[in-house]
Amino acid sequence: MEEILDKLPIGIYRTDFETGKFISANVPCLEMLGFKNFSELKNYSSADFYVNPEDREKMKKRIKNNPIKNYIVQLKDKNGNIFWVRLTGKLNDNFIDGSICDISELKLEETKELETLKYISKAAKTRSKELLNSVNI
Repeated sequence: MEEILDKLPIGIYRTDFETGKFISANVPCLEMLGFKNFSELKNYSSADFYVNPEDREKMKKRIKNNPIKNYIVQLKDKNGNIFWVRLTGKLNDNFIDGSICDISELKLEETKELETLKYISKAAKTRSKELLNSVNI
């Protein structure tokens, strides 16, 4: 089973609910966070990787009542490189079992699309004003 989990394109992890300490993590999870092996990661808390520490606190409050799905936040790896992820997870006893999927490319495309829409909107407003001015002459 471990071989299958290590070949998935998403990270799988287990952390302690209170401390955030990693209990286990598959290879993709290690790689996303900038580690080569679990012995390095086990000295960290999941809180160390949140760009905005309040995001982890919000997640902890939500997961107490229900599993979380599609919780989108920014994380940073051990070298400080920031990336976007989609988290899912469930509270089991005092552990959070979850998955982490890097969606940075998706967010980049989304940003490009928004910039394009803003450009088109601005151009349309400018052209509308030009047309109105030409009619009023």
